[in-house]
Amino acid sequence: MNQSMKKILVTTLTSSMVLSVTVPAMASTNYSASKQIVVAANVSTNQYSVDFIKKIDRFVKVDENTFQFFLDPVVQNSFSQEEIEQAQIIIDESNKSIRAILEEGFELMVTPSGTVKAKTSDSVGTFKMVGDIDTSKYFDWDYEWWGFRLWISPRLVSEIQDYNGYISGTAALATEVTLDLLKRRGIPVPEDLKGKLSIFAGALVSFGVTAFYRAYKDTGVFYHHGIIQKGFYSEDNLPAF
Repeated sequence: MNQSMKKILVTTLTSSMVLSVTVPAMASTNYSASKQIVVAANVSTNQYSVDFIKKIDRFVKVDENTFQFFLDPVVQNSFSQEEIEQAQIIIDESNKSIRAILEEGFELMVTPSGTVKAKTSDSVGTFKMVGDIDTSKYFDWDYEWWGFRLWISPRLVSEIQDYNGYISGTAALATEVTLDLLKRRGIPVPEDLKGKLSIFAGALVSFGVTAFYRAYKDTGVFYHHGIIQKGFYSEDNLPAF
C-alpha cells in the first residue's frame, strides 16, 4: 500500500446530542509525519474524558466467555479509588449493553484487540480492517469498554442521501431511514444499537444530510463519542481516539 493510502485523514463533527453533552473545541495531534489525525480536545461524555479513557485502557480486560469487560486488579496500584470507581461506571454501562444484545440471541465474539462485536460467518479472513471494524462491509459496529463504534460505508452514506427530502432535518426520520436500509440488506441490528444509531442520526442531521453526503460519499465514516471521522483504508489500526 502506498504512503498516500496510508495517510489518515480524519475530520470531526461535534454534536450536543450525545448524552446531552457538547463536544468542545478542536485540536490536531500529529502521530507521525505520514499520519495526521484531528481529534476533539477534552471530549466529555457522561463526565469522563478521552484522556481518562486512554489512561485506563491498558488495565481493562474482557472475559471471552461472558463478553464482559473488567478491570485488572493491578489498576489499584496506579489509580485512586475515585478514578477506579469512575472507570467501573463506564464499564458497567457497556456491559449492560452487551448483556442486552446477548439476551436478544445475538452471537458475539471478542476481537483480537479486545472489543466485542457480532460473530458472523465472515468474521475470519482478509478484511480492510480499521481496528476491529471491517470497512469492506455496508455497516459494522463493535463495543469498546468505553462505548460503541459505528462504521457507515460509502454506499450507506449515498443511500441515506437518496432520502434527504424525506428526512427533512429530523433525527427520528434519519434513524428510521438508516434502520430501513439495513433491514433491506438483511442486516440485524440489536435494540441497544438502534438507540446508538439514533444518536448518530442526530449528529447527521445537525451536520446536514447533503453536506454529510458530499463530505463522506467516497470514504464512509466512523462514529463514536459525538465524533464523525472520515473513513479510510489503511494497514495501520485507527487509534481509539
